[in-house]
Amino acid sequence: MEELKVVITLKGERGTIGIQAPNCDPVFSLFEGGLEQALEWVPGLVSEATERWEQSPRYPRTKHELTPPQPARPVQTVQTQQRDQQQRLF
Repeated sequence: MEELKVVITLKGERGTIGIQAPNCDPVFSLFEGGLEQALEWVPGLVSEATERWEQSPRYPRTKHELTPPQPARPVQTVQTQQRDQQQRLF
């Protein structure tokens, strides 16, 4: 890999490690521990991510992603309906 991005996020005694390369979907992993434990996990996760990307750099698209969005319908809010009814009373 010519370019690789590793992001470690810590929150208390837990964290996440995210690994990303250009034109590849990111790989995430959860871990228990602090920064030292995270740094121990990084080499193995980089190897795992590289193997995954060699097989399939992108996750398969879901049916939801392939379906074009439907045009939005105008929606009249409840507040507008109430205001219209109040104006008719006077």
